[in-house]
Amino acid sequence: MNLERNNMKDKTLIVKKKNVWGTERIYPVCNDAILFSCIAASKTLCPITIANIKKLGYKFETEREEI
Repeated sequence: MNLERNNMKDKTLIVKKKNVWGTERIYPVCNDAILFSCIAASKTLCPITIANIKKLGYKFETEREEI
């Protein structure tokens, strides 16, 4: 059971949502998410790219804000 949790943690990508001129953009934060954006040749992750990454078993979490 612990092995499954560790594998799931490894398959979690951290991203940041930003609103740019009324359009929500998803920016990669962690190294793996940045790698996926490089493969997609984009600074952001579009909905199609996110859907394909999810098919590979990855989950997405938004970056937590610090005050």
